[in-house]
Amino acid sequence: AQLPPLGKALREARIGGKDAAALSEAAVRFIFEDVTLEACDAGARGALARVAGDDRARQERCLVSLSGAMVDACRNAESEDEVASYLEGEHALGEEVARAVAGVAGASRARILEALQRVAGGACLPQLRAAEWRLDVNVGQNDSSKSVREPIFHINLATSAEPKDPSAAARQGEETYFVCNMEEMQDLVSTLKDACLSLKRNEKAYS
Repeated sequence: AQLPPLGKALREARIGGKDAAALSEAAVRFIFEDVTLEACDAGARGALARVAGDDRARQERCLVSLSGAMVDACRNAESEDEVASYLEGEHALGEEVARAVAGVAGASRARILEALQRVAGGACLPQLRAAEWRLDVNVGQNDSSKSVREPIFHINLATSAEPKDPSAAARQGEETYFVCNMEEMQDLVSTLKDACLSLKRNEKAYS
């Protein structure tokens, strides 16, 4: 059976502050050390068993969900109280559990943010910095000599990436320019909407 959303799963297992702290410590290790379930301490293993039973896949899913919630909270909140409030509001954790998780997350927040920055900057993938567009209408005539108006979109995407060599220039940027008609623009917009919906579904699945 699929593991319920994180907040619901913890409530159903009657996880309190002490168990939540043990799970959070294991989640932090899971983020940075990719530890196995066997490497978790007894408190975390006991809490995982209560939440997910003996199913290893469900136990790992629980740790992934919790570590994702902690990373998300550290990225979007600063103080421990703000992290706790964020976990309550965005990930539906109970107050006691949210405060316990926030305490562990707060102690590792600087390390988590540093890792996020390193991943974002070290992946060497271009990041979108600006998007500009212009609409032109070409006016012509068809075979029956009737006036035809054809919209043409001009799209310019500015991207940049951190250089692999630290001694190189701060940023390497480039621009991508292309044109498309109305049908192609509609296809592009539809594809981007599908990508955004997929991201939201993924966030819900791991929260």
